[in-house]
Amino acid sequence: MITKVTINNFKKISSISFDVNSPLVLIGPNNSGKTSILQALTLWDIALRKWSANKVQKAAKGNTGKRIGISINRKDLISLPVPSAKMLWHNLNTHIVTRNGGKPDTKYVFIEIKVEGHDNGSNWMAAFEFYYANDESFYCRPIRMEDADIDGFSVSPEALKTRVAYLQPMSGLASFEDRLTPGSIDRKIGEGKTADVIRNIAYQLLHPERAIDAPPDKEIKDRWANIVNSLRFRFGIQIMPPNFNPDNGLLDMAYLENGIEYDLSNGGRGFQQTLLLLCFLYSNPGKVILMDEPDAHLEVLRQKEIYNLIADTARKLGSQLVMASHSEVVLREAALKDNDIIAILQDSAIKLNDPKVIKHFRKSLTDFGWDKYYLAKLKKHCIYVEGRSDIENLDAFAKILRHPVQGLLQEANIDPVEGNIPGEAFSRFSALKLIEPNLSGICLFDRLNHSVPVDAPMPVLQWKKREIENYFCTITVLTRWAISQENSLFTANYGQIMENCIKELTPPIYLNNPNHAWWNDEKLGDWALDVLWEFSARTHQPLAMRKSNFHELIVFLLPQEVDAEIIEKLDALYEVIKPYSQ
Repeated sequence: MITKVTINNFKKISSISFDVNSPLVLIGPNNSGKTSILQALTLWDIALRKWSANKVQKAAKGNTGKRIGISINRKDLISLPVPSAKMLWHNLNTHIVTRNGGKPDTKYVFIEIKVEGHDNGSNWMAAFEFYYANDESFYCRPIRMEDADIDGFSVSPEALKTRVAYLQPMSGLASFEDRLTPGSIDRKIGEGKTADVIRNIAYQLLHPERAIDAPPDKEIKDRWANIVNSLRFRFGIQIMPPNFNPDNGLLDMAYLENGIEYDLSNGGRGFQQTLLLLCFLYSNPGKVILMDEPDAHLEVLRQKEIYNLIADTARKLGSQLVMASHSEVVLREAALKDNDIIAILQDSAIKLNDPKVIKHFRKSLTDFGWDKYYLAKLKKHCIYVEGRSDIENLDAFAKILRHPVQGLLQEANIDPVEGNIPGEAFSRFSALKLIEPNLSGICLFDRLNHSVPVDAPMPVLQWKKREIENYFCTITVLTRWAISQENSLFTANYGQIMENCIKELTPPIYLNNPNHAWWNDEKLGDWALDVLWEFSARTHQPLAMRKSNFHELIVFLLPQEVDAEIIEKLDALYEVIKPYSQ
């Protein structure tokens, strides 16, 4: 079992080190390096196998005293195909050139992958360094380490018992599959074409061609029965064994649903994904299973269920499970089950549910969401608003004003608080602040009917008018919007129709006095929606406008027409978000 991984200079990873348990969930934003970590482990596995085989050959010739190096061809990398070997190096830096006495001095930049483990009561380690040769190949050798005690090398014989199996996310299912050799199946999986070989994986499970993967017949039948029962229980589907047709070289696979037989390609994506995961797990018992986004194509409720299924299956098979995910559902479920969660953030590996850190806050995190803790870790700030649409509106204002917060709001850590209740925001922020003392936060709510406590844990902003819609749901904006809907000579009176709708739905006392308090105190979002529905009825045009996309009205404001209070709020939000964005 792997217990620790250290990676330097590999693809998205500059330098990272973290402990490994099973199951382990790697979570992080896109492009943070989760997949690079999984690929690094497959490269380590390739190096370990090739180095061991080469060492045996050297030993047979009596050459045992040197640090044995091996050459790895780019085409050997079936689990991480790259167009050039240089693509494996972080920032593509394969060499460092310095000046020594006026002459260039070139040194290698090494990829380093160190894996530690524990099996049968003893610890082991295998550490390799890789250096660039050309676009087609590179070299690999054990890292010299002071604590190495096996022939002076940093590779323990116990490490060879560890085998790695890597499954990439599922893509579209192929309509037909040729029967392939195990090596061809591995290559397809490495290329990310997992759905092209789902029938082959199932076939190899039932008819293994590799001697090392061939268990007793009864065990094979038991594995297949477990897959059949799991799919029947969860999807109401009876999966049939794959059938090889020697006449055309194709593998056929079908399932029964409600007494009707269908080809596998007819099944739903969630069913196909679960079949792939189970067949892969049962085909690789006792290995280190690396899965990239196994929750892909699964609805929210299924994500929780299938996460628990693959975790339980891996445990029963004696496999170690390491998976990368974006799913908030998987994050919460892993936290509730006390499974390890590593957040990959800016070349740092942070154990989110480290008992030493969160043991006193577990209930709070469970109540308001582990995903909020993760986002706070990632973004370093929290912004609490009455509704997500408020951020859409503010971003629209930022665009027409060309405010520096433009675009940053969409990537900010926004936490909507239903009911315009600051106290709820205070509770969430205070709990996070106990774990993350440097966390910054701010609240932005509709106008409150009470004063803000003087000991509020963060600044509280509120609109002087009733709500943000009051700053753009105006007669002028609605009229301009109506005119923009005109698309022919037959719709040239839309502006007048909108004015008539406004007159009929707005009491004259307000309509004739633009400074009346009603324009500040009424919820103008509701008023504007009533006007828009009336306009839709009179023009016989379907209304595409809803409160959720009211931000589309803001473009009909001129920059000089934007209330100064809007700018004040955008400035305040920018000050909170700015440190994260820089």
